[in-house]
Amino acid sequence: LRCFDTVLRAPVPEDLRSNHLQDAVSLFTCYLSEMAA
Repeated sequence: LRCFDTVLRAPVPEDLRSNHLQDAVSLFTCYLSEMAA
């Protein structure tokens, strides 16, 4: 999965942990998009 690799390579600063849920939802949506493609 291209987007999955991009997310894994992205840095995760401590001050962005509050956005973890949003990132998880975005990753899940991207995963579904890749599966549907």
